[in-house]
Amino acid sequence: VEALESGSRCLLIDEDTSATNFMIRDAKMQELVAAEKEPITPFISKVSSLHVDHGVSTVLVMGGSGDYFQAADVVVMMDSYRPVDV
Repeated sequence: VEALESGSRCLLIDEDTSATNFMIRDAKMQELVAAEKEPITPFISKVSSLHVDHGVSTVLVMGGSGDYFQAADVVVMMDSYRPVDV
């Protein structure tokens, strides 16, 4: 939030250093905890609207969740230390 308030137009997020419940809420957790009882809105629910409504781009380094593929304009995979546009 602070980055956006200071005028940043690009967010750089490393999945490994971010709280899991900030990044995603899987189907099982959504069944267990109703959305109105969850105090944290997962970033997956906001990433597209940040870009469309506010012009904020996001670069995510992911290794454990493919949930963001549907929101991505570009997916780059590292293959033997070389970037590959997939």
